[in-house]
Amino acid sequence: MNDDFQGLIRVFVTIVILSLALVCAVNVYVNPFSQFGERQLSNPQVTSDRMEKFHFVESLGIKPQAFILGSSNSMRVKPSVLEEYTGFKSFNYGVNHASSEDFWCISNVLLKDLNIKPKFILLCADDWDFAEIPRRNDEFFCGLKS
Repeated sequence: MNDDFQGLIRVFVTIVILSLALVCAVNVYVNPFSQFGERQLSNPQVTSDRMEKFHFVESLGIKPQAFILGSSNSMRVKPSVLEEYTGFKSFNYGVNHASSEDFWCISNVLLKDLNIKPKFILLCADDWDFAEIPRRNDEFFCGLKS
């Protein structure tokens, strides 16, 4: 190879590496998907239903006494139906792709973080809720790595 061609390859590889480093640095600084800690330049671009429901329950003046827990299938259950049967103010805390860990985490969030003592919980469990499947990281309910 001649020296001019090797020089062009070095320049090209250097530009590619510097471009990738710049993109990575901007992603870490802006942090649009909450992947690099809790600090962000602005509001997250992708929110989770777990976090949204937490903030919604937290903002309620009168806290619900009955909760519906489950995956997206449970989102079809209207809280008004549960209120009709139980007489308790109800809230549907169904989240997408719920698993048994989510039931445990949401229960702990209700009891410990929000200081709510539910009088009734309707658990809408699906067969896949207890399966070991790869899951995406969630900014609120991050499980321990095994």
